[in-house]
Amino acid sequence: MRKNTFLKKRKSLFLLITVAILGFAFFYLSSGKELLERNSLEKQELTETLVVDYDELYWIERNQRELAGKMKSDEDRKWLSEEIQEATVKLRYTLDFMVDHQEYDQIEVELPVTKYVDGDDVIEFYSDAGVITRVHSESGWKDFKNNS
Repeated sequence: MRKNTFLKKRKSLFLLITVAILGFAFFYLSSGKELLERNSLEKQELTETLVVDYDELYWIERNQRELAGKMKSDEDRKWLSEEIQEATVKLRYTLDFMVDHQEYDQIEVELPVTKYVDGDDVIEFYSDAGVITRVHSESGWKDFKNNS
């Protein structure tokens, strides 16, 4: 009877270890593929200064959301879709600033840009809310200092 119990425990332990190894292997292989894809792209980061009004900023943000959606359909680049979506949420804060401060018809903003280059294929998007440096109203341009 004892030998039978020992064998059952041994089989259960073996099965548990096998499942754990297979789960780890599956996770490693699927994330390894993503890592390989990420490493095959050349990443460039720079800053771009734009002067935009609300409508222009809205279309930048909308086009970026659409780019994220397009990347989502590419199984190998879902990670890139998520990165673009996160960046778009941050960019939305700058758009919200324009909504909250309708006394300004234009802003000058320094936006960080991320580019992934894969041969002739370039994927470019604004990767953060940026820094508003100047604002424009009926009285003209003035430097902007964010106190928050």
